[in-house]
Amino acid sequence: MAGTAATARLGVWRTYDESIFLSEPGPGYDGDVLKVMSWNVAGWRRRSLPAGEAIGYQQRDISGTFAEALEFIRQEQPHILLTQEDTSGNRGSHFFNAVALLHEEFGHAYYGKLFNYSYFGGLLEGGNYGNAIYSRFPLYDPQMFSFADEISVSPFGNPFTERPELTSLDYPLTFLQDFFVGSKGVVSAGFSWKGRQVFFDNLHLGAGHVDPEREFQFELYINNVFNPTRMRLIGGDFNSPPNSKHHRLYDDGDDHTSDRSIQQAVLRMEELGLEKFVFWPVLGLHDRSFTHGEEYNTFPATDTETLAPRAPERAYDLIFGYAPRRNLEMISYRAMQDVHLSDHAPVIAEFALCNR
Repeated sequence: MAGTAATARLGVWRTYDESIFLSEPGPGYDGDVLKVMSWNVAGWRRRSLPAGEAIGYQQRDISGTFAEALEFIRQEQPHILLTQEDTSGNRGSHFFNAVALLHEEFGHAYYGKLFNYSYFGGLLEGGNYGNAIYSRFPLYDPQMFSFADEISVSPFGNPFTERPELTSLDYPLTFLQDFFVGSKGVVSAGFSWKGRQVFFDNLHLGAGHVDPEREFQFELYINNVFNPTRMRLIGGDFNSPPNSKHHRLYDDGDDHTSDRSIQQAVLRMEELGLEKFVFWPVLGLHDRSFTHGEEYNTFPATDTETLAPRAPERAYDLIFGYAPRRNLEMISYRAMQDVHLSDHAPVIAEFALCNR
Protein backbone atom coordinates (compact mmCIF):
# COMPACT_ATOMS: atom_id res chain seq x y z
CA MET A 1 0.00 0.00 0.00
CA ALA A 2 1.31 3.42 -0.89
CA GLY A 3 1.75 6.00 1.83
CA THR A 4 3.96 8.25 3.92
CA ALA A 5 4.87 7.46 7.51
CA ALA A 6 6.65 9.53 10.14
CA THR A 7 8.46 6.88 12.13
CA ALA A 8 9.99 8.96 14.89
CA ARG A 9 9.54 12.51 16.13
CA LEU A 10 9.50 16.22 15.36
CA GLY A 11 12.78 17.84 16.38
CA VAL A 12 13.44 21.44 17.35
CA TRP A 13 15.60 21.85 14.25
CA ARG A 14 14.12 19.36 11.82
CA THR A 15 11.49 16.79 11.06
CA TYR A 16 13.12 13.47 10.42
CA ASP A 17 12.78 9.71 10.18
CA GLU A 18 10.04 9.96 7.57
CA SER A 19 9.64 7.31 4.91
CA ILE A 20 7.64 6.92 1.71
CA PHE A 21 6.26 3.51 0.73
CA LEU A 22 5.01 3.23 -2.86
CA SER A 23 3.98 -0.34 -3.61
CA GLU A 24 0.72 -2.16 -4.26
CA PRO A 25 0.07 -5.91 -3.79
CA GLY A 26 0.59 -8.19 -6.77
CA PRO A 27 2.43 -11.31 -7.94
CA GLY A 28 6.06 -11.77 -6.96
CA TYR A 29 9.11 -12.55 -9.08
CA ASP A 30 9.28 -16.04 -10.59
CA GLY A 31 12.54 -15.82 -12.58
CA ASP A 32 15.62 -17.97 -12.05
CA VAL A 33 18.15 -15.12 -11.74
CA LEU A 34 17.68 -12.01 -9.59
CA LYS A 35 19.78 -8.98 -10.56
CA VAL A 36 20.55 -6.41 -7.85
CA MET A 37 22.33 -3.08 -8.23
CA SER A 38 23.62 -0.97 -5.31
CA TRP A 39 24.74 2.60 -5.93
CA ASN A 40 25.58 5.60 -3.79
CA VAL A 41 24.32 8.19 -6.26
CA ALA A 42 25.71 11.22 -4.35
CA GLY A 43 22.47 13.13 -4.75
CA TRP A 44 22.82 12.67 -8.55
CA ARG A 45 25.51 15.39 -8.53
CA ARG A 46 28.71 13.40 -9.36
CA ARG A 47 30.32 14.33 -6.01
CA SER A 48 29.67 14.44 -2.28
CA LEU A 49 27.18 17.05 -1.12
CA PRO A 50 28.75 20.52 -0.68
CA ALA A 51 27.63 22.44 2.42
CA GLY A 52 26.26 25.30 0.35
CA GLU A 53 23.96 22.99 -1.59
CA ALA A 54 22.95 21.14 1.57
CA ILE A 55 21.75 24.39 3.13
CA GLY A 56 20.35 25.62 -0.18
CA TYR A 57 22.09 28.93 -0.76
CA GLN A 58 23.84 27.28 -3.71
CA GLN A 59 21.99 25.21 -6.28
CA ARG A 60 22.92 22.70 -8.97
CA ASP A 61 20.90 21.31 -11.87
CA ILE A 62 21.11 17.52 -11.44
CA SER A 63 18.63 16.57 -14.18
CA GLY A 64 21.35 15.87 -16.76
CA THR A 65 23.32 13.54 -14.49
CA PHE A 66 20.11 11.76 -13.51
CA ALA A 67 19.16 11.28 -17.17
CA GLU A 68 22.56 9.69 -17.91
CA ALA A 69 22.26 7.47 -14.83
CA LEU A 70 18.74 6.40 -15.81
CA GLU A 71 20.01 5.40 -19.25
CA PHE A 72 22.69 3.25 -17.61
CA ILE A 73 20.10 1.67 -15.29
CA ARG A 74 17.88 0.90 -18.28
CA GLN A 75 20.80 -0.75 -20.07
CA GLU A 76 21.53 -3.00 -17.07
CA GLN A 77 17.86 -3.70 -16.22
CA PRO A 78 18.26 -4.70 -12.55
CA HIS A 79 15.22 -6.19 -10.86
CA ILE A 80 16.19 -4.35 -7.67
CA LEU A 81 18.03 -1.03 -7.28
CA LEU A 82 19.38 0.05 -3.89
CA THR A 83 20.43 3.71 -3.73
CA GLN A 84 22.16 5.74 -1.06
CA GLU A 85 22.16 9.57 -0.94
CA ASP A 86 19.03 9.60 -3.08
CA THR A 87 16.43 12.39 -2.86
CA SER A 88 12.76 13.16 -3.30
CA GLY A 89 13.69 16.84 -3.57
CA ASN A 90 15.95 19.40 -1.93
CA ARG A 91 16.62 23.10 -2.20
CA GLY A 92 20.19 22.55 -3.40
CA SER A 93 18.97 20.77 -6.56
CA HIS A 94 15.82 22.78 -7.33
CA PHE A 95 13.72 20.08 -5.60
CA PHE A 96 14.34 17.55 -8.37
CA ASN A 97 12.39 14.42 -7.36
CA ALA A 98 14.51 11.43 -8.36
CA VAL A 99 12.50 9.05 -6.16
CA ALA A 100 9.28 9.77 -8.04
CA LEU A 101 10.96 9.23 -11.41
CA LEU A 102 12.58 5.94 -10.38
CA HIS A 103 9.32 4.75 -8.81
CA GLU A 104 7.70 5.40 -12.19
CA GLU A 105 10.51 3.45 -13.88
CA PHE A 106 10.43 0.41 -11.57
CA GLY A 107 6.83 0.38 -10.35
CA HIS A 108 7.53 -0.10 -6.63
CA ALA A 109 9.66 1.90 -4.20
CA TYR A 110 10.49 2.48 -0.55
CA TYR A 111 12.40 5.62 0.40
CA GLY A 112 13.71 6.61 3.83
CA LYS A 113 14.51 10.29 4.46
CA LEU A 114 17.54 9.78 6.67
CA PHE A 115 18.73 13.37 6.16
CA ASN A 116 15.90 15.88 6.27
CA TYR A 117 16.72 19.56 5.95
CA SER A 118 13.44 20.83 7.40
CA TYR A 119 14.46 23.36 10.03
CA PHE A 120 12.49 24.84 12.92
CA GLY A 121 9.60 22.42 12.77
CA GLY A 122 9.23 22.71 9.02
CA LEU A 123 9.20 26.53 8.81
CA LEU A 124 12.22 26.32 6.51
CA GLU A 125 11.95 23.39 4.09
CA GLY A 126 15.34 22.34 2.75
CA GLY A 127 14.56 18.90 1.36
CA ASN A 128 16.05 15.48 2.02
CA TYR A 129 18.51 12.70 1.22
CA GLY A 130 18.31 9.03 2.11
CA ASN A 131 18.25 5.39 1.04
CA ALA A 132 15.80 3.85 -1.41
CA ILE A 133 14.77 0.41 -2.63
CA TYR A 134 13.28 0.24 -6.13
CA SER A 135 11.71 -2.98 -7.34
CA ARG A 136 9.98 -4.25 -10.47
CA PHE A 137 7.78 -6.41 -8.25
CA PRO A 138 5.74 -5.64 -5.10
CA LEU A 139 7.44 -4.86 -1.80
CA TYR A 140 6.08 -5.40 1.70
CA ASP A 141 6.99 -4.93 5.38
CA PRO A 142 9.04 -1.73 4.93
CA GLN A 143 11.30 -0.65 7.77
CA MET A 144 13.60 2.33 8.23
CA PHE A 145 16.18 2.57 11.00
CA SER A 146 18.09 5.81 11.63
CA PHE A 147 21.37 5.49 13.49
CA ALA A 148 20.94 9.02 14.88
CA ASP A 149 18.19 7.83 17.18
CA GLU A 150 20.62 5.54 19.02
CA ILE A 151 23.62 7.83 19.48
CA SER A 152 23.67 10.45 22.20
CA VAL A 153 24.18 14.15 21.39
CA SER A 154 25.09 14.71 25.04
CA PRO A 155 28.78 15.15 25.92
CA PHE A 156 28.12 12.86 28.91
CA GLY A 157 26.70 9.95 26.94
CA ASN A 158 23.29 8.32 27.20
CA PRO A 159 22.85 5.27 29.47
CA PHE A 160 19.79 4.18 27.51
CA THR A 161 21.67 3.52 24.25
CA GLU A 162 23.59 0.36 23.35
CA ARG A 163 26.92 2.21 23.44
CA PRO A 164 26.62 4.91 26.14
CA GLU A 165 30.34 5.63 25.87
CA LEU A 166 29.92 7.08 22.35
CA THR A 167 29.36 10.79 22.94
CA SER A 168 29.38 14.07 21.07
CA LEU A 169 32.88 14.74 22.39
CA ASP A 170 34.25 11.72 20.52
CA TYR A 171 33.00 12.74 17.06
CA PRO A 172 31.68 16.32 17.32
CA LEU A 173 31.09 16.93 13.61
CA THR A 174 29.21 13.66 13.22
CA PHE A 175 27.04 14.34 16.23
CA LEU A 176 26.24 17.90 15.15
CA GLN A 177 25.19 16.50 11.78
CA ASP A 178 23.05 13.88 13.50
CA PHE A 179 21.39 16.50 15.69
CA PHE A 180 20.61 19.02 12.97
CA VAL A 181 19.86 17.04 9.80
CA GLY A 182 19.97 13.27 10.39
CA SER A 183 22.37 10.40 10.01
CA LYS A 184 23.16 7.33 8.03
CA GLY A 185 20.88 4.32 8.46
CA VAL A 186 19.11 1.33 6.92
CA VAL A 187 15.98 0.81 4.86
CA SER A 188 14.60 -2.69 4.44
CA ALA A 189 11.67 -4.28 2.61
CA GLY A 190 10.41 -7.75 1.75
CA PHE A 191 9.90 -9.32 -1.68
CA SER A 192 8.54 -12.63 -2.97
CA TRP A 193 10.86 -14.74 -5.16
CA LYS A 194 9.47 -18.06 -6.36
CA GLY A 195 7.18 -18.05 -3.34
CA ARG A 196 10.05 -17.45 -0.89
CA GLN A 197 10.31 -14.40 1.33
CA VAL A 198 13.44 -12.35 0.65
CA PHE A 199 14.36 -9.09 2.40
CA PHE A 200 16.49 -6.34 0.89
CA ASP A 201 18.58 -4.39 3.40
CA ASN A 202 20.10 -1.12 2.12
CA LEU A 203 22.83 0.17 4.45
CA HIS A 204 24.76 3.43 4.59
CA LEU A 205 27.41 3.62 7.32
CA GLY A 206 29.23 6.70 8.63
CA ALA A 207 31.83 8.50 6.54
CA GLY A 208 35.21 9.88 7.48
CA HIS A 209 37.33 9.19 10.57
CA VAL A 210 34.57 7.50 12.58
CA ASP A 211 35.32 3.80 12.25
CA PRO A 212 34.18 2.92 15.82
CA GLU A 213 30.87 4.53 14.89
CA ARG A 214 30.66 2.36 11.75
CA GLU A 215 31.31 -0.69 13.91
CA PHE A 216 28.51 0.39 16.25
CA GLN A 217 26.16 1.11 13.34
CA PHE A 218 26.57 -2.38 11.89
CA GLU A 219 25.79 -3.82 15.33
CA LEU A 220 22.66 -1.63 15.46
CA TYR A 221 21.64 -3.03 12.08
CA ILE A 222 22.09 -6.63 13.27
CA ASN A 223 20.17 -6.01 16.49
CA ASN A 224 17.31 -3.95 15.08
CA VAL A 225 16.75 -4.92 11.44
CA PHE A 226 18.49 -8.21 10.63
CA ASN A 227 16.27 -11.26 11.21
CA PRO A 228 18.40 -14.44 11.05
CA THR A 229 15.38 -16.59 10.14
CA ARG A 230 14.83 -14.80 6.79
CA MET A 231 16.77 -14.82 3.53
CA ARG A 232 18.31 -11.39 2.96
CA LEU A 233 20.15 -9.56 0.19
CA ILE A 234 22.34 -6.86 1.71
CA GLY A 235 23.93 -3.96 -0.13
CA GLY A 236 25.15 -0.46 0.44
CA ASP A 237 27.96 1.94 1.17
CA PHE A 238 30.08 0.72 4.10
CA ASN A 239 32.55 3.64 3.89
CA SER A 240 35.52 1.46 4.86
CA PRO A 241 37.83 -0.64 2.67
CA PRO A 242 37.22 -4.37 3.22
CA ASN A 243 40.73 -5.21 1.98
CA SER A 244 43.18 -4.58 4.85
CA LYS A 245 45.87 -3.67 2.26
CA HIS A 246 43.81 -0.55 1.60
CA HIS A 247 43.95 0.58 5.25
CA ARG A 248 46.01 3.75 4.82
CA LEU A 249 45.80 7.54 4.51
CA TYR A 250 44.50 8.74 1.12
CA ASP A 251 45.10 11.95 -0.82
CA ASP A 252 41.50 13.07 -0.25
CA GLY A 253 42.15 13.10 3.52
CA ASP A 254 40.33 9.86 4.40
CA ASP A 255 42.39 7.96 6.96
CA HIS A 256 41.60 4.24 7.16
CA THR A 257 44.86 3.26 8.82
CA SER A 258 43.22 1.87 11.94
CA ASP A 259 39.90 0.71 10.49
CA ARG A 260 38.45 -2.49 11.87
CA SER A 261 34.68 -2.11 11.29
CA ILE A 262 34.60 -4.59 8.38
CA GLN A 263 36.59 -7.15 10.38
CA GLN A 264 34.20 -6.69 13.33
CA ALA A 265 31.24 -7.09 10.99
CA VAL A 266 32.67 -10.40 9.73
CA LEU A 267 33.20 -11.47 13.35
CA ARG A 268 29.50 -10.77 13.96
CA MET A 269 28.66 -12.85 10.89
CA GLU A 270 30.75 -15.70 12.26
CA GLU A 271 28.61 -15.63 15.40
CA LEU A 272 25.49 -15.90 13.20
CA GLY A 273 27.06 -18.62 11.03
CA LEU A 274 29.43 -17.38 8.33
CA GLU A 275 28.52 -20.36 6.12
CA LYS A 276 25.04 -18.81 5.75
CA PHE A 277 26.42 -15.61 4.18
CA VAL A 278 26.99 -15.46 0.43
CA PHE A 279 29.93 -13.42 -0.92
CA TRP A 280 31.45 -13.32 -4.37
CA PRO A 281 34.33 -15.82 -4.01
CA VAL A 282 36.83 -13.62 -5.87
CA LEU A 283 36.52 -10.99 -3.13
CA GLY A 284 38.64 -13.44 -1.17
CA LEU A 285 37.28 -13.41 2.38
CA HIS A 286 40.05 -14.79 4.62
CA ASP A 287 40.77 -14.20 8.31
CA ARG A 288 38.01 -11.55 8.52
CA SER A 289 39.49 -9.51 5.71
CA PHE A 290 39.23 -9.50 1.93
CA THR A 291 41.97 -9.93 -0.66
CA HIS A 292 40.14 -8.74 -3.78
CA GLY A 293 41.87 -7.05 -6.69
CA GLU A 294 41.60 -3.44 -7.81
CA GLU A 295 38.78 -4.29 -10.24
CA TYR A 296 36.31 -4.36 -7.33
CA ASN A 297 37.12 -0.87 -6.01
CA THR A 298 34.26 1.65 -6.16
CA PHE A 299 35.50 4.91 -4.58
CA PRO A 300 36.31 7.62 -5.58
CA ALA A 301 34.95 7.38 -9.12
CA THR A 302 35.13 11.15 -9.68
CA ASP A 303 37.34 14.02 -8.54
CA THR A 304 35.56 16.09 -5.88
CA GLU A 305 36.73 19.42 -7.27
CA THR A 306 36.78 18.92 -11.05
CA LEU A 307 34.22 16.08 -11.34
CA ALA A 308 36.66 14.41 -13.74
CA PRO A 309 36.66 10.58 -13.82
CA ARG A 310 39.01 8.83 -11.38
CA ALA A 311 40.15 5.24 -10.99
CA PRO A 312 38.60 4.01 -7.70
CA GLU A 313 41.10 3.11 -4.95
CA ARG A 314 38.96 1.31 -2.36
CA ALA A 315 35.85 -0.87 -2.27
CA TYR A 316 33.38 1.01 -0.06
CA ASP A 317 30.35 -0.54 -1.78
CA LEU A 318 29.33 -4.18 -1.45
CA ILE A 319 26.48 -6.60 -2.13
CA PHE A 320 26.19 -9.96 -0.38
CA GLY A 321 23.49 -12.39 0.70
CA TYR A 322 22.31 -14.36 3.69
CA ALA A 323 20.37 -17.63 3.54
CA PRO A 324 19.68 -19.51 6.79
CA ARG A 325 18.96 -22.69 4.78
CA ARG A 326 22.04 -22.14 2.56
CA ASN A 327 19.85 -22.19 -0.57
CA LEU A 328 21.22 -19.04 -2.23
CA GLU A 329 24.19 -18.57 -4.54
CA MET A 330 25.79 -15.54 -6.20
CA ILE A 331 26.49 -16.19 -9.87
CA SER A 332 28.05 -12.86 -10.92
CA TYR A 333 29.47 -9.70 -9.37
CA ARG A 334 30.78 -6.51 -10.97
CA ALA A 335 31.98 -3.08 -9.89
CA MET A 336 31.12 -0.74 -12.78
CA GLN A 337 34.31 1.33 -12.72
CA ASP A 338 33.64 2.88 -16.13
CA VAL A 339 30.57 4.70 -14.75
CA HIS A 340 31.53 8.15 -13.44
CA LEU A 341 28.14 9.69 -12.62
CA SER A 342 28.78 9.72 -8.86
CA ASP A 343 31.80 9.62 -6.59
CA HIS A 344 30.88 5.93 -6.11
CA ALA A 345 30.82 3.31 -8.86
CA PRO A 346 27.73 1.09 -8.86
CA VAL A 347 27.96 -2.59 -7.93
CA ILE A 348 25.85 -5.28 -9.63
CA ALA A 349 25.31 -8.84 -8.41
CA GLU A 350 23.18 -11.72 -9.70
CA PHE A 351 21.72 -14.35 -7.40
CA ALA A 352 20.04 -17.73 -7.94
CA LEU A 353 18.18 -20.06 -5.61
CA CYS A 354 19.56 -23.54 -5.14
CA ASN A 355 18.23 -26.71 -3.56
CA ARG A 356 19.86 -27.78 -0.32
